[in-house]
Amino acid sequence: MRRLLSILTTLLLSGCPEPPREPAALVDHGFWEDAGEEHPFADLAAPEDERECGDLALFRELFGAEDSFSVDLDDCNYAVITQPARAEILVGDIVVWRMWRDASFFLTDEPTDIGLQVGARQEGDDIHWRGAYPNPGDSGLVYEEFEALVDVPEGAPITWFVNTHAELGARHGGNSLNFIELSRLDPRWEDE
Repeated sequence: MRRLLSILTTLLLSGCPEPPREPAALVDHGFWEDAGEEHPFADLAAPEDERECGDLALFRELFGAEDSFSVDLDDCNYAVITQPARAEILVGDIVVWRMWRDASFFLTDEPTDIGLQVGARQEGDDIHWRGAYPNPGDSGLVYEEFEALVDVPEGAPITWFVNTHAELGARHGGNSLNFIELSRLDPRWEDE
């Protein structure tokens, strides 16, 4: 009996581990908004007189059977949008990002720059991704997984950056991007 009490006391004092958290979406495509001038990609910003983005160029749409947020690059050469994270991220979580790129046909030698920032920018530990895609370029899925090295609280900013470096009208073809998923996975979670 004493041994059982000793084990129970040890367990109570050491605390029980938290159960695994279910996967959670970090964005809701109905809540994207313009990030303004203060954002993590300000050092990559195009000059203001070269930025163009029509009122109908940023929109929520079904992509296949999935909800997504689209940037129509025929009418938008520069966009920085943001929203608060819908769930917390803890150290060790896996963050999954999926985006579809249509084939691009811009009359420029500059690549299309795309960036994603989750949470406040921190030296070396942040969840931050940048890519440059050639023009013209093929279509394809961008799939990235990041291991969180810092905690990111619910409500922290998530920022998506796009810069084609092309003048509107200097292109033809599909020329769109679809932000499909940004989610958090607890590596201990097992789908039953």
